[in-house]
Amino acid sequence: MHPITDPQIAAGLAAFEEIVPSGGINLDDIPTARQFLAGLTAAMAAEAPPIPGVVSSDHYAPGPESAPDIMVRLYQPETRPDTLPALLWIHGGGYVLGNVQGDDLMVKGLVAALNCVIASVEYRLAPEHPFPAPLEDCYAALKWLAGSADQFGINAERIAIGGSSAGGGLAAGLGLLARDRAEVDVCC
Repeated sequence: MHPITDPQIAAGLAAFEEIVPSGGINLDDIPTARQFLAGLTAAMAAEAPPIPGVVSSDHYAPGPESAPDIMVRLYQPETRPDTLPALLWIHGGGYVLGNVQGDDLMVKGLVAALNCVIASVEYRLAPEHPFPAPLEDCYAALKWLAGSADQFGINAERIAIGGSSAGGGLAAGLGLLARDRAEVDVCC
């Protein structure tokens, strides 16, 4: 630990270091790495304070051709105006790890702070589903979100896309794919 680390942050880092195996997460055994991250996510969620005023619900977007439907978790303010802008959120995880649940607390915080709807995509992971499967899943979710705008009180002209880490890479690719296919408009 660095000597000038804030004491509160140092306590959190020390607890994290006790949980994470020495040497980090081993990607030679992906199923075990995924189980470890799921357990870590559950432990963090159990310790986190609730975020009031945000509700979530799971929905299924039709998957790309010959692929299963894609789970999309929709987060929205409990009380809200008739229409809100939306963000299609794509989780990180190196295209191999991560899931919607891993970003749950962060996304709820964004909804509370930004007063918007966020749709978080449970895209298929590599190596079981190599590129372009994750990108096509995200595109299917984007089409579903735009097509469901009226149902969920979303301003279809104000749908943005974003993500963290690998999800940011997918968001960039999704923006280009949406532009090229010209079936769905994104505002940024």
